[in-house]
Amino acid sequence: MLLDGVLMTPHLEWLTTATEKAGYLAILQADTGSDSPAPRPADGSPEWRQELSSTFPIGIEADGRAVLLYLAAEPGPDGFRSFLQAHFPLLRLAPTWTVRLAFPRPVDRAYDAYQAVIRDELESPLHPATIGELKWYFEHRLKATREPMHPETQGFLSVGAKVFGTPRFTDMYQRWLTHGDAVFEGPCSPAIAEALNTSRGRVESVVLPHSYRHLSPLVDGAVAPPRKIETGLRRGPKGGTMRPHVLNPRPQPPPVVTPLSVSEQLEHDWRALNEFYNARKAQEVTP
Repeated sequence: MLLDGVLMTPHLEWLTTATEKAGYLAILQADTGSDSPAPRPADGSPEWRQELSSTFPIGIEADGRAVLLYLAAEPGPDGFRSFLQAHFPLLRLAPTWTVRLAFPRPVDRAYDAYQAVIRDELESPLHPATIGELKWYFEHRLKATREPMHPETQGFLSVGAKVFGTPRFTDMYQRWLTHGDAVFEGPCSPAIAEALNTSRGRVESVVLPHSYRHLSPLVDGAVAPPRKIETGLRRGPKGGTMRPHVLNPRPQPPPVVTPLSVSEQLEHDWRALNEFYNARKAQEVTP
């Protein structure tokens, strides 16, 4: 699926490894004169080096525009939100950029959910006052896991949990635990929203040309669970008279299955994907 997204724009130069992406980010930092110190992580590690995800490649067009390709393979956009937050440093520094969402069918039905993440993460920079409140909430939320809190502080934390309990801030907290206050640099910067307003930044969505349902166990027919054998059809006698049965019955004609239309098959696949995604989410435990 990812290869299809790459092949749709074969003229790009693709950066695929973490080393290549780190080198590209270093070039952007040098070109813009960005030398802001990286804040220390919440766990007290002495330093933190910005790294971009190596899962999805970054394409560079001939005019220098950076293309961030993301394969939207799940009905829920949580992974996409994390992807955007991890790439804030690049989006802030690149002169021109494109975020390209590649949807395999039937996940293109989740288009609106992914667009909501775009509005949250790229079009709605946070006010400095909100950033200050977030820092306080994150620090004391972490502190509360290590020691008892004063009742008044606990009350403020309860209010903060309601205000900052959305997926945007939940994911930001998880990144803050690893990267510290560096996670606030992207959300508080208006550079990304300004790039979108001036078309220096773009968001594109494409639907991949091929279907991959034959590769996914999610859309195959469910295997029926084993059934108990009827009492009267046991192989050996166990008291009483055993009903006669045929060990090798005559072959029966296969059941008549009406083939699904394309739209019906997509609807079936979409339900199966959502059931799997929701079941997996229900099993996740947030630290």
